[in-house]
Amino acid sequence: MTLEARVTPIWKKQKLFVALFMIAFGAYFFYDGAIGWPRSNERFTKYEEFSQSNNLDGWNALAKERGWSTKKPEKFHSRADIVGQYIFGTILTLVGLVTLGYWAQQIRRTLQLDDEAITSPAGTRVPFQSITGLGLKKWESKGLATVRYEVTGRKGEFIVDDYKFDTETTRQILEEVKRRLENRASAEGTTENSSRISTVCVGHRRRQRERVTLGARPQSVGNLLNRERTSPDVVGGL
Repeated sequence: MTLEARVTPIWKKQKLFVALFMIAFGAYFFYDGAIGWPRSNERFTKYEEFSQSNNLDGWNALAKERGWSTKKPEKFHSRADIVGQYIFGTILTLVGLVTLGYWAQQIRRTLQLDDEAITSPAGTRVPFQSITGLGLKKWESKGLATVRYEVTGRKGEFIVDDYKFDTETTRQILEEVKRRLENRASAEGTTENSSRISTVCVGHRRRQRERVTLGARPQSVGNLLNRERTSPDVVGGL
């Protein structure tokens, strides 16, 4: 069996939109700090000059000449206000650029499975025998599962995300990994309570809140599916 799940178009569009929105909003703050608010301050100062000399006709004439609104400007923006615009603009632009970089890095990644191993989105090939745990606590509610492994003495883990990657193919991959773990447990003699192992339903998204943990020694199926333990949130490995 060979399966490959690619990043979904909706994920690509959403992350790209967030990145561009942040950059555009940052540019808006820069505009206010560099152009918009200084111009508003000029209008405010001129209005105050004409207002204090009781010459609102002169103000109306000047406003018309320069294409300004004749309404009284709302406020004078202090230097701190203007500096704040630059600060917010910088923060938003940096966040947008980081998000854009993450988007560019992720859009070509895939989750793959063949007859011998699963390959993480980061490109790490993990033979089925090297898988040490399968965390399914968030699979039902969020479509997230954690695959833990140890390859050549190096431990690691990665996320299986059925929203980020092709949903049906991702479910099939997780189902196959779970089946391999079940077969492995049976081969080691762990047949008691086998009825407690429930299949992740590919077609109807019925998922079980459970965690599969494989130790160094043979364990019972009841230990493999320890419902009382919780798996930690995982960020890395993608």
